[in-house]
Amino acid sequence: MSGVVRIEIVETPEELKDLMHQEKDAVRQEKLLVLYWLKTKRVDSVLSAAVRLGKHRTTIQRWLSSYRSGGIEELLSQKPRSGRPRIMNPETVEKF
Repeated sequence: MSGVVRIEIVETPEELKDLMHQEKDAVRQEKLLVLYWLKTKRVDSVLSAAVRLGKHRTTIQRWLSSYRSGGIEELLSQKPRSGRPRIMNPETVEKF
């Protein structure tokens, strides 16, 4: 069946719930929530998880891909942000 997620989640639903309650970052909580839904069979496809969460399906697929490649650590790791560097350094900002 197309769209059905084939992923092995090693954490138990209780572990995922505990991690969700400990997490302060909203995006990380959402990532853990998707894993929890898949583990407890509340959603059966990437599209249904995306609709339920209000995200695009490719976002959910990217999250699951990072989980497959490196587990929970890879899923929750913060990637360095690219983009334009700040004009003012932190010391200057503190003066104001």
